[in-house]
Amino acid sequence: MYTYVAPLRSPVLSRYNKVHDKVGKFATTPGHAKPYVAYKAGAWKELSEEEAHKAALEKISAPMVKVLRKYQKDKTEEEIQAIAMAGAVELVGEQGGERTFLNGPATIVVQHSAGLDNRHVRNLLSQVDRWQTVAPVEELHLRVSPASRFDPNVYGETRLSTGDITLSGAAFIKRGHMGGVMPVADATSRADYVIAHEWGHTQSPPIAKSKMSQLFHTQKTSYYGGTHDEEAFAEAWAEFHLTDGLTDNLAAQKYAKTFGWKATP
Repeated sequence: MYTYVAPLRSPVLSRYNKVHDKVGKFATTPGHAKPYVAYKAGAWKELSEEEAHKAALEKISAPMVKVLRKYQKDKTEEEIQAIAMAGAVELVGEQGGERTFLNGPATIVVQHSAGLDNRHVRNLLSQVDRWQTVAPVEELHLRVSPASRFDPNVYGETRLSTGDITLSGAAFIKRGHMGGVMPVADATSRADYVIAHEWGHTQSPPIAKSKMSQLFHTQKTSYYGGTHDEEAFAEAWAEFHLTDGLTDNLAAQKYAKTFGWKATP
């Protein structure tokens, strides 16, 4: 029996913010482009706090340098680099307070204040490996933040059709099953279900909105899926893929057929 649970994530980000920041894949240092490194399942590298802080500064300063070069032509390259780095330091802040994991173009940041222990982190990395293998995201930027950053009972948010995901630490720590979602949630941990749901948003097809709208009005997924067509899509995606395509949920199977989802090998 299901009871209603508040949204898994803020609908504003998923519904309206479709900007995908491409900066970072080829972030540059003065005069040199970083070579692209492919994602490989299980090949996560945890950075030291110093390394993570340096990487964050480089990611933020790189686009600043490009803008300054274009509009501050009276500045020397040394001055541009200094201005950009100062701006990055102001935005990033002091180092510390989080764990950072890299795997090719994928980045996972877990804030200490989110409350995750090593077991939670291992599970997070494992689930990301699972979905990155099934439904790869070109650039993944996943962050786990403290529950205080979210509205009560909100467990995550994703920018549609991108790998920009933020999860609440509560998804890993809060006990009990979720209500108002798909049947597979009863046999799945809260964290695994939330990750799968949010991953479904990364797969949202930006050019197939009419199909999504039609399914939303004709196929009943879950109570939460009934709040918006994007939520219905993510709910169906989670149900289908968490059951390796074996679900007997008719709505999930209809979505799978419409969008060409394949059962996990």
